[in-house]
Amino acid sequence: DILDNFEFRNQIPRLSCADALGTLVEKLTSPDINLSPAPVLNADGSVRHPGLDNHGMGSIFEELVRRFNEEAGEHWTPRDAVRLMARLVFLPIADDIQSGTYLLYDGACGTGGMLTVAEHTLRQLAAEHGKDVSTHLYGQEINAETYAICKADLLLKGEGEAADNIIGGPAHSTLANDAFPAREFDFMLSNPPYGKSWKTDLERMGGKKDMRDPRFVIEHDGDPEYSLVTRSSDGQMLFLANKLSKMKQDTPLGSRIIDRCDEVVPAAPQEPRQEELRTRRRGVPAARSAAVRRRRLVPTRRREGRLRDQFHPLLLQAEADADTRGDPGGYSGLGGRDRGVAGRDYGPR
Repeated sequence: DILDNFEFRNQIPRLSCADALGTLVEKLTSPDINLSPAPVLNADGSVRHPGLDNHGMGSIFEELVRRFNEEAGEHWTPRDAVRLMARLVFLPIADDIQSGTYLLYDGACGTGGMLTVAEHTLRQLAAEHGKDVSTHLYGQEINAETYAICKADLLLKGEGEAADNIIGGPAHSTLANDAFPAREFDFMLSNPPYGKSWKTDLERMGGKKDMRDPRFVIEHDGDPEYSLVTRSSDGQMLFLANKLSKMKQDTPLGSRIIDRCDEVVPAAPQEPRQEELRTRRRGVPAARSAAVRRRRLVPTRRREGRLRDQFHPLLLQAEADADTRGDPGGYSGLGGRDRGVAGRDYGPR
């Protein structure tokens, strides 16, 4: 499955045509590099190069993806951001984590870094509080090569069971083809695609009028077909609705969700930028140039307002469920009753 999705059998002809195959083989067989688990010894028996364990191999693999993959911007979330998200979702309830099994989910898992960092953070916090926890990772990814990298990385780290729970490839879009419809998860983290059209998925699901997916068409306030479907040019909020549908309702902690948010933050006062200087040279006042930039932000803010109003009832319902359970952290990635996901206020304005 990994070889097929990564198109590994096509890589050798590509490298050969690019006259890079010989260089690659030379590097991999160099006596200065040791990628095997066994150490390389000198003639006197001392260790020349230590062996590379599964975790080390996985770390090298991730670093190569980050540095050299031409599409890294599409599926690479900076490790600092991932660590921050993991701490935001776990730290507020660190004292409430009990010994047991926890399920972690990422519906846009990319190379799997967010899942593995979250798993490490949870186990570390549990150990610090004297708790013994086990984890199961679940992920879905539509990009074939990225999905293959994720599975391969988990296998290289010795997490074969987790690799079996990673579903992906072009036929496995999270929106149109949910791989875990009957699953509920304790912690859900993701960096979903922002501003990306989901028109193809919409067509697969029968269009807005005929859609019956229970994740996106729900019963609320007497309306049996309350729609959470957004416009086809941007499906980012549907990834949130997907996670909301997988929240646990019968556990003391319930479920916790955090997304990497897409915020528009006005720039602080600073020296004139190059484009502004060019505008001035053309005789257009700088104030008018700044006004144009401000107007460009308005559609995004209006769109976010519409999405808040559309999703607000569902988020309130999730909070009400958390109140019923007595959950001290609600469903927010930041903890507390902030009526938000990852610190964003989704109430009407």
